[in-house]
Parts: sequence; C-alpha cells; structure tokens
Amino acid sequence: MQKTPIILFIMLVSNVTILFIVYYLSKRNVMLKVAPILNGLDKLSHGETVVLNINGELEDVGKRINETSLQLDKQNKARANWISGVSHDIRTPLSMIMGYADRITSSLDVGENTRKQANIIKIQSVKIKNLVQDLNLVSQLNYNVQPVKQTPVHLCKMIREIVVEYLNNNLNNKFDFELNLDCNTEQISIIGDERLLYRAIQNIISNSINHNENGCTISVSLAVNGNNLILVISDNGKGISEEKLQKIQSTPHYLQSTDERLDLRHGLGLLLVKEIISIHNGTVSISSALNNGFSTTISLPIKKQ
Repeated sequence: MQKTPIILFIMLVSNVTILFIVYYLSKRNVMLKVAPILNGLDKLSHGETVVLNINGELEDVGKRINETSLQLDKQNKARANWISGVSHDIRTPLSMIMGYADRITSSLDVGENTRKQANIIKIQSVKIKNLVQDLNLVSQLNYNVQPVKQTPVHLCKMIREIVVEYLNNNLNNKFDFELNLDCNTEQISIIGDERLLYRAIQNIISNSINHNENGCTISVSLAVNGNNLILVISDNGKGISEEKLQKIQSTPHYLQSTDERLDLRHGLGLLLVKEIISIHNGTVSISSALNNGFSTTISLPIKKQ
C-alpha cells in the first residue's frame, strides 16, 4: 500500500509519455503526407503547374489538385493565345491606318490643318501599337508562355545603347538625359533575358517622355549595392498625385482601371516592368509627387563569379 502512490505516479508518467510519443509520431506522419499538398497549393496560388503523386488516404486530394492545376493551365494558355491572336489581328488594320496617315502628312495636296490631324492619327496609332505589344507581352509573362533566356547581361552597356537610341531618333529638344553610371558597374553582369530587360528600361524612359509633353530631364543612374545592381530612372516632370500613385501600386491589373481617357497612363508600362523584373528575381519600387517628378528604382541580383 505504501508503494501504491509511487506505482500510480510511474504509470501516469508512462501513459503520458506514451501518449506524447504516439501524438508526435501521428502528427509527424500527417505532416509528411500533408506537406506535398501544401507545397502544391502554394505553387498553384503562384500560377505554377502542379503534379502531385500521393498514395494512401490523401490520394483523392492529390488527384483533385492535379486536375485543378491542369484546368487552370489550359485556361491560362487559352487567355494568352486569345490575347496574342487579337494583338496579331490588330496589327494589319493598324499598319494601314499608320500608312495612310503618313501619306497624308507628307502630301502637298492637302491643307495644313488636315496634315496636322493626320499626324495626330499617326502618333496615336503608334501609341496603340505599343500598348498592344505590351499587353501581349504582359499576358505571355503572366501565364508563363514567354520563354525566358538566361544569359550574362551587362546592364551598364545596355543603358548607354538605349539612351543613344533615343537621342538618335530625333528626340524632342525638350527632353534631356543625365547619365550617372558607376565605373564599378562596367564589368558587372547579371543573368537574364537581354531582350526583356531592354524592353523594361525602354518602357520606363518612354513613360517619362509620354507623360511630360512640356519636356523634362530624365536621369539614369546605376550603382552597386552589396550583391545587387541598383538602377534608378527618374524625371523632374509633372509626376502624379499620391492618390494615383497608390492606385498604380494597389490595382492588380491595368485593365481594371475605370479611366476612359484615351491618353497613355503609367499602368500597363509599369505592370510589364514589374513582370520582367520579377522573373529576374529583382524588385521594383516607384515614387512620385505632383509637380515633382516620377522615379522608378530597380534592384537586380549580380551574377556570381
């Protein structure tokens, strides 16, 4: 009788220990089975294709996720192909409009007012063409249809080429360029798709030109910060209000805009830039203030030697 409390205590401790071990093993077994499902759902939420091979009690769950992934992949490709098809169909009539407008602007048989109107049609047609191309590329990147090449890219050299291209294309005298390229960036390269990165930088500079009809100074700087290259493209133009800046940063897609104006906005160009930089494991941040310019900062990882 004197040993009974001790025996009961030992039995209690033993039972609690056994229960804890059983609980731990059971939880571990469940987590091992659930982990692939959670990983698959995470990939699915990021638009990636998922193929799970799960046996046992959760086999049906794995099959349902695979079916959902396959269906979403088909829908994404269908959307991308539809946008690509529409973009292609628009090019022919748009080229005709641009061609006729160009003929009218260079014709001496029409009045000055008619030539000015034809020139406006030509300029707006070019903007529509660029918008269609951007929309098509955004769609391809969103739905992982656009193949991304992985080659060493010298960003410093690329920036010089882009600026020279703008200057050689008879850019309006109202626009000036300031280059501030750190000498340390000359030989530094990143891994990525040169064509896409070229397009991203081009889009940012074009935004500054398109949104500042009265002209501005466009500053481009490139520097090294740790293991990253920091590219800053800014202008001293009219900028945008804090409300519009918040809208650009929070609106998930350009096409959800309710603005019915025909002039270009920062939306689609920046969406394309963000998509391109994202697939290069970089980051994009923007800042602006009304009548105080617009600035875009890009951070890209440096290629490890």
